[in-house]
Amino acid sequence: MGQDDVLEVLKKNKGWMISGEIASILELSRASVGRTLKVLLKQKEVEKEEIMTVRGRKYLWKHKF
Repeated sequence: MGQDDVLEVLKKNKGWMISGEIASILELSRASVGRTLKVLLKQKEVEKEEIMTVRGRKYLWKHKF
């Protein structure tokens, strides 16, 4: 699993996704996908949006380009 795999999932979706959805598609843990998304955010490859839910905060992710 690498950054390219996560980017491919986000590119195919063309919308906002939570890390759990990405992890489910790639059959990986949410923690490893979350770490990858943080690295991609620092590299300015993805965008992050925070939303409030009944259970707390959730973050939506989307490919930037």
